[in-house]
Amino acid sequence: MASLVVSNIPLCVSDVTILKFLNDKSHAAHIEHIQPFPDAYHCINDKASTRCLQLFLKNSDQVNYVKDLFEMDKTLDALIEIQNDLIRSHKMDNNAMPPSSFSGRRLSVTTS
Repeated sequence: MASLVVSNIPLCVSDVTILKFLNDKSHAAHIEHIQPFPDAYHCINDKASTRCLQLFLKNSDQVNYVKDLFEMDKTLDALIEIQNDLIRSHKMDNNAMPPSSFSGRRLSVTTS
């Protein structure tokens, strides 16, 4: 099993959105587990309204591919769009909609 850490994820982007993004982009990447990094208390950056997650993959061969997916220029925009679609499809509160202030920002990925 291999893992990678994804930083600068907007707080409004759920773990379900991360999984849906990976499933839509790559059926080959199999995520075994997602957890806050380094722990549930310290994973959140209140000032930037972001968090860090550690993703555990079934196969170490997938790490670089998943890393590249998260580091693409439009990944953050795609995650926010998926989150918006989930909010609309489940008729969730509009206050849960991600802010547009994340547009143009990039995720940071570290492999172990």
